[in-house]
Amino acid sequence: MLFRWFGLTLITLCALSSRAAETSKDEVKAEVNSTGIPIKYSPVANAPQFKDVLALPFRAHDDRIKYGLDPFQFGLLWNAKQLKPGKRPLVVLIHGGCWLSAYDIAHSYPMATELATQGFSVFSLEYRRTGNQGGGWPGSFDDVIAGLKQIARFSDLEQYSKITLVGHSAGGHLALLAAAHLDKWQPVGVPVSVVGLAAITDIEQYAKGQNSCQTAGVQFMGGSPQERSKEYEAANPTRFEFNLPVLLLHGKEDPIVPVAQSNAINDSQVKVIKQQGAGHFDWIHPGTPSFKVLLDELKKPLDTVITVSENESELSIEPNRQSGGRVPSPSVVF
Repeated sequence: MLFRWFGLTLITLCALSSRAAETSKDEVKAEVNSTGIPIKYSPVANAPQFKDVLALPFRAHDDRIKYGLDPFQFGLLWNAKQLKPGKRPLVVLIHGGCWLSAYDIAHSYPMATELATQGFSVFSLEYRRTGNQGGGWPGSFDDVIAGLKQIARFSDLEQYSKITLVGHSAGGHLALLAAAHLDKWQPVGVPVSVVGLAAITDIEQYAKGQNSCQTAGVQFMGGSPQERSKEYEAANPTRFEFNLPVLLLHGKEDPIVPVAQSNAINDSQVKVIKQQGAGHFDWIHPGTPSFKVLLDELKKPLDTVITVSENESELSIEPNRQSGGRVPSPSVVF
């Protein structure tokens, strides 16, 4: 049943796959309600399906920023609805989709819309994926880093109070790797944190699984962990220490990325929240209880790091030890 669902979803998205890379701002605007009435997302129950996310309305992005020559090397910017004066936070979205070309940036538009409504500026990155020329490992990760470097060139950089990388599923994998390589892209003077939503944190372990997204991990890496051990080591967030706050949000009923992935990173900077009743797509649907949890976490300051104790019910608070440096590693989402 799950395999059949993956197949149907793949067929649906193949028709949409490359549209986001070629679509202009005006064309995107034609896809949304033109009444000018603010979009509000109705509450929904836990565990929505991917088709429910695709059916949501969204607001058109405000700008499109190229970071390379390839059609898929761009980011979309949603300006924040300024709820109060002062600096505003920037959320950098990295969408999921098993690293596959069939799943593009378009399904993240409702999430970006709601985050902007809530007062966040949003920079959502598209990148080359498996099936695109140059996609896969390490090309997809190289694209994410190249896109993040554009932030330092933003004319209003000084208006950002903090930057939070938010990656869903396979995008969570890439976001965590980018967070472990801050020296490659972090703008001077802006604090950074990272949030993984149903994130693939241990790609070596994940690629040993048999669901269609897990087998896509082998495609992304160009071989199995046994065949490409050095590549998997370089691509595995568990091989790095983190010098910034890390938050992992995971649904306990996630059928695509096992909840055990949220326990794979053993680092004092990591906070883990496991959401009862949530599936895989709750985190990117603005109407779910899980999305409210995400919003609440994004609005918290970065002056402390919260870590989860052994029983996952008691929280301890530690000073933020963010240094902005990288610690080298030792020796189908939908």
